[in-house]
Amino acid sequence: MAESSASPHCLFRNRRRSSNRCLLALLSVSVAGLSNSSWRTLLPGATFSSAPRHVVSPSRAHQGSALRRARCAGAGRSESRFARPGSGAFSSLFLGSGAALLVISRSRWACNTGRPHHGLVPRRAEGSDFAVIRFRIPGFDDLSQLPRVIVVFLIGLLVYNRVAYPPSPETESMRAFIEILAVVLAVLCWALPWAGGRLEEAARRQVSTRTNSRQAGVMQTLAISEELPMAARTEVAWASTVLLRSTNADGVAVWSGGRTVGTRGLLKQLRGSAGGGAAVLQGLDAAWPVTSAELDGYCSSAAGLDAFPEGALPRAVLPGDTQSVVAKPLPGGGLLVLWSALPRAFERAADRRWVARMAAKLGGALHPEGAESRLAPGGAERCFDPALLLGGDASGSSESRDPFALYASEIRTSPIPFGLLGVCVVLYTRLSYLGMLYMGADTGETRADLVAGVLALALLAQGSIWLSETPNTPELQDTSTWENVEELQRFGEDSAASRELKWVWDTLSACTRVSSMVVFWRGACVTQAGLARSATSGGIPPYIGALCEDVMKLGKGKYLAQLPSYPSKVQFLEFLPEETRGLLLTPMRPAPNAPVGGIMILGVDSVRAVGNVDQAWIGALAEKLAVSLDQAEQR
Repeated sequence: MAESSASPHCLFRNRRRSSNRCLLALLSVSVAGLSNSSWRTLLPGATFSSAPRHVVSPSRAHQGSALRRARCAGAGRSESRFARPGSGAFSSLFLGSGAALLVISRSRWACNTGRPHHGLVPRRAEGSDFAVIRFRIPGFDDLSQLPRVIVVFLIGLLVYNRVAYPPSPETESMRAFIEILAVVLAVLCWALPWAGGRLEEAARRQVSTRTNSRQAGVMQTLAISEELPMAARTEVAWASTVLLRSTNADGVAVWSGGRTVGTRGLLKQLRGSAGGGAAVLQGLDAAWPVTSAELDGYCSSAAGLDAFPEGALPRAVLPGDTQSVVAKPLPGGGLLVLWSALPRAFERAADRRWVARMAAKLGGALHPEGAESRLAPGGAERCFDPALLLGGDASGSSESRDPFALYASEIRTSPIPFGLLGVCVVLYTRLSYLGMLYMGADTGETRADLVAGVLALALLAQGSIWLSETPNTPELQDTSTWENVEELQRFGEDSAASRELKWVWDTLSACTRVSSMVVFWRGACVTQAGLARSATSGGIPPYIGALCEDVMKLGKGKYLAQLPSYPSKVQFLEFLPEETRGLLLTPMRPAPNAPVGGIMILGVDSVRAVGNVDQAWIGALAEKLAVSLDQAEQR
């Protein structure tokens, strides 16, 4: 995978960590604001100290001064015996919460600008010996479960308050109303970690190389029909490996010519499977009577599996916890099926486009008389899971029908109205007791208000955090408006290598925002496809510059997400369009430990438009292309 100097996923993770610390800051400052008054209400007669008990110094050089400051603070600490219940607790809550929200807003500013503000220790320091202050809760290192920690603590406090301090007849109705409000807010806070995880899943394409199925009684399989020609067997082996590595699939099966020709991944234990790959294929044929080889569809939950046509899937041998399936037709006849135990594993249209291109590749290998680059015939792609059609259509035209992707902005703002409503209700109850504040309000009512207030503020903070984590959508460019460009299709003479180069370019054009491709092999330019700078505007033939030589020497790809910001752009804009916004350099080697024999230069039409998943696919294509060029060179 290529190195990226401006990866959007890295920025997303950094903002998520900062936001989690901001939510913890809200809890910490709120508890600190309550310590001098409300906790005395909870535990009458106790003595509390406001002195800091611990100071973490930013570096070893300041440990002595920090220790002296801590001793001075400890020597000058003050104690307060008791506070009037009700008024001090409530005002301390909102004073502390206001300070916490200020911390959140300033932390968001520092996160967005990347610069430290006054009052915070900068993350970078001169020298290599420095420390970073971090909040930690045992068992919750990433702080994603912090809202549930708050809920458990406050609900326990609410139950204790109800049992130990029963309400008076005058305050029974108001007390019950506030407690019901606190329970409703607690339920909403409890759902925040789950909703946050679903939002992150919808915002980021994530692929795991580990199997998702945890079902007992399954086995790892690898079987390819020996009746296929060697070239076809090689293609099936490569395609199945890449599909398992670059998608969330647990298994792959290829059906063509009335039988199963290959499978890899997890399957149920088949009778006679110890007999080798041929026995596995025979068992799969018996359990998979394909009735239609023109199926093009997918599902994202177990309920959608039942909607597939009878015989379209090998249901009898799929793991019992299978949730997602995608099926693509092969050109010339056949079917490619992937399955996964992960819900919504193939929900994104970008992932299914890659699967469709691999199906086209397999169809060309299994049926050489057909064109390799053409897409398989058939109707529009169909989603067999009606539960996901809340905002999309059945034709599959939308990028994702996941509700958390379709309504992401609404979901991110949804905690804020509930939090504001909770705060307003708590303020109303306190104003209702305005005449009783100086006579001594009911302490049980005060505690219930505090619980509801903290839960409402937690919802407000989480909504603000989600809004700050909204991923930026890349600004896509319209290449038809570019000037001084020309479209080229130079793949060399007709051969297996040239057909492979054309398929790679067609695949990149269909699945990514790549607008230009140049391939060098053994120092010679073997392909130039896509948009190029026209000769009339000063365009020259492609050449290997200093940056390309460094990439080939190190054997590690490089992704320049914002090409106009790099001085090395002059090495490429002499033969690429001047409007090119990104550049991906991928070294090409025929084997993992083989020396680099070439480089693939890809021009991208938009900033940060190639994610980590697409980079993994491009790396796999570069490896396959290197093998084909190396074999053509040896012939």
